[in-house]
Amino acid sequence: MEGFSGGTKVNQEGDGYEGDTTDNDSDPGGEGNDKGVIEKIFDDFTETLVADLVGPGTDEADTAVEGEDGEKQKDEDERESGSISVTGHNVGGIGPMHMAIEYTDEAGKTSTLSAGPEGGKLVSEPNRASDAPEKNSTIGRVTPPEGVTTNDYINELRRADGKYCDCADYDLFPGVSDSYNSNSYVRGLIEATGGKASVNFGNYYGGNDPLPERYFK
Repeated sequence: MEGFSGGTKVNQEGDGYEGDTTDNDSDPGGEGNDKGVIEKIFDDFTETLVADLVGPGTDEADTAVEGEDGEKQKDEDERESGSISVTGHNVGGIGPMHMAIEYTDEAGKTSTLSAGPEGGKLVSEPNRASDAPEKNSTIGRVTPPEGVTTNDYINELRRADGKYCDCADYDLFPGVSDSYNSNSYVRGLIEATGGKASVNFGNYYGGNDPLPERYFK
């Protein structure tokens, strides 16, 4: 999904979410890369274990609606075509919130921008399987800068995402040694491109530590 050209990461939009949304993150280093598999398993295990111990960083009721059967229902139908939203899910089902930026075009095709842990670094990955519309709930809306259309703004977000170096230190709970998490990434990306989100990022782990603008230049 991503390549490198002249030292700058090239972000390829891809086809968004169609058909199979099976999570393919189990082999982040590519086929046959045992080290990448082990690192990913360790990162996922550590993140879920810590989440189980400390609980979520915000009330899940803020990000999902409850159905008649008492289960939390995903609200992907509330995301309108031609809009940009901040969506998310609880890590491991009960842990801290992981956020993503989601865009649905006029044809109804959905794509996302987000980041997660890989080898101790915060690595961006457009259209992560775990961020598929049916897996994330709406947290808030994103408003483009004044005078910028939604279509132009999502392209600017993709451009900035493509310039990110995948080099910031990752921490599930940022604030230690200039580390960041997925929520830091989402807030930093939106603010670096001049957008605004109807989200109180301070209610979420990492939301008070946005990834600095210099990472998107």
